[in-house]
Amino acid sequence: MRNAFEPILRTVFVTIMAVLAASGANASECVASASLGSDVAPIAKEKKLGYPKACLAEAADTETVKARFNVGPDGVVNWLNVYEMTNECFKRQAVQYVAKWKYPCTDEGIKGLTTEVSFDKKSAERALKKAEDAKKRRAAKKKRNFVPNISRTVSCVMYNPLDATLSAVLDGHPAARACRPHFDYPWRCFEKANEEEFSAVTFDVSPKGKAKNIDLLQSSNNCFNKYAKKSVKQIRYGETEEGFEDIVAVFKYSASEVKPTKTLRRRNTAAGQSGAGDP
Repeated sequence: MRNAFEPILRTVFVTIMAVLAASGANASECVASASLGSDVAPIAKEKKLGYPKACLAEAADTETVKARFNVGPDGVVNWLNVYEMTNECFKRQAVQYVAKWKYPCTDEGIKGLTTEVSFDKKSAERALKKAEDAKKRRAAKKKRNFVPNISRTVSCVMYNPLDATLSAVLDGHPAARACRPHFDYPWRCFEKANEEEFSAVTFDVSPKGKAKNIDLLQSSNNCFNKYAKKSVKQIRYGETEEGFEDIVAVFKYSASEVKPTKTLRRRNTAAGQSGAGDP
């Protein structure tokens, strides 16, 4: 029976010792802090003083609130009184700010402390504008990333300018060879795009099979050009002794409205919530 209770007794003993050690640490801290004067600084404050938006319109460049307060033995503000202020609108915010300050523990607490809380209007206006700009960017991003009821396709063909012209390739010339587009339809281009858009890019191929000297030949919408160039850069070719020159890749972007279905509506909702959009 004695062996069965030994683990329990050992756990209880360790717990008691830990509590006593913690109590001793707190007691020594209070004794060491017992001689603190009225000029002691708080050991913890709010990281940022909030500026009440309701006071912004009629506030001066700088508003101040002066207060007296006492601190209890536990280091917490237990009494506070505002004795002077330039604008009563800021009183509540200042009181809430000071009331959360923390001080070292003492035997009898600290009495007769004073402080002055200042509110800067220009800093508040800059912070408010920054927050509003960030909100607008998030709203614009959410709108841009929302997937409408659109059927979109991207096709790619390559050809040698000696075998066909660009206009002939756009009409389906048989000299053009199919290639793989490495990016989907860029949704950020959709709002200002026609139903059919294209971007033609010229490039050379190195002996190791990598595209180089990539340049724009012609385009119906500049928004699609960087995606066409990125796609060409992703294409890999077989290694040759001399490589190739003056190859043309044409990317066709098609988008048209389709009748919504339950599956499409679920997909659009999920895409709008997850932020799916441009590659």
